[in-house]
Amino acid sequence: MKKGIKSLHYSFPDFSLTIEDTISDGSKVWGRMTDRGTYINKFGPMYPTGKKFEITVIGIGRFENGKLVEHWGVPDKLALMEQLGMKPPPKLIIKL
Repeated sequence: MKKGIKSLHYSFPDFSLTIEDTISDGSKVWGRMTDRGTYINKFGPMYPTGKKFEITVIGIGRFENGKLVEHWGVPDKLALMEQLGMKPPPKLIIKL
């Protein structure tokens, strides 16, 4: 988790995350967040575009003894790619 966050801050130095809503039940916490940033440095195989993004992320964490032990995140990757100019071309569909 820490490695992933460091990678985000490298690629998007102004990266921020705003927690919009949270719900908890037992050992699990669900959150709706807004992530924002500017694409300044390389992110994986993609080269920076200098564009800004703002996307919604749904995150679920499971805690034991006050520590995060599992995490599932669902970012709106299509919106991210569209906003950063990385949207893949549409697939060619051939009907027979």
